[in-house]
Amino acid sequence: MLGARLARRILFPLLALLAVLFVLLGFAAVGIAQKRVDEELNDAADRVAATLAALPMAPEHRGEILPAVAGLMGCQIVLGDYATDSSWTPADLARIQGGRVTLQGRAYTTLVRDLPAPWGSCATLFSRERIARRRKDVLVPIALAGALGLLAAFAISLLAARRIALPVRALAQSAARFAQGRFAGDVGPRGPGEVGDLQDAFVAMARQLREG
Repeated sequence: MLGARLARRILFPLLALLAVLFVLLGFAAVGIAQKRVDEELNDAADRVAATLAALPMAPEHRGEILPAVAGLMGCQIVLGDYATDSSWTPADLARIQGGRVTLQGRAYTTLVRDLPAPWGSCATLFSRERIARRRKDVLVPIALAGALGLLAAFAISLLAARRIALPVRALAQSAARFAQGRFAGDVGPRGPGEVGDLQDAFVAMARQLREG
């Protein structure tokens, strides 16, 4: 009976708290993964712009240099009227601005960076499909680490609660024996802190009752 009450008062609240923490962990992990991937995309766009700005590139050399840079960075690049994806039409290029865009049935995230004259700016496009895969790769280890941490904390809390629950249960059984006039027997394993002090008091009381 006492064990069931202790389970309701200790174990069930711990389980409810664990469930809430898992939900909060999920939201936090998604946010962290999103932020990290956004930082990676911005860093890649900055490197593309810095690379293009450092190259003494004439317009006729774009077809040689831009595909190599795009392949290295894992993106598509639009510079002026040239795009590394040759399937894009002038109408497609006119739609490219910062943010999301769908070209030839594929969704992209576009980041625009300024370049020195005569280019003005370049657009770096990252496949949304590839971004989703990268976000998942970042999210999984974060979520696993957080889940393991929560489970470890729950296990420690459960062990601590058990250290208190077992001595309290033994004390309740001892009190029931005392009420029947049976003062022999111990009061179970000694509990921590005040629980242990209470057990010592029970033992002293039982000794006095036996001797009296």
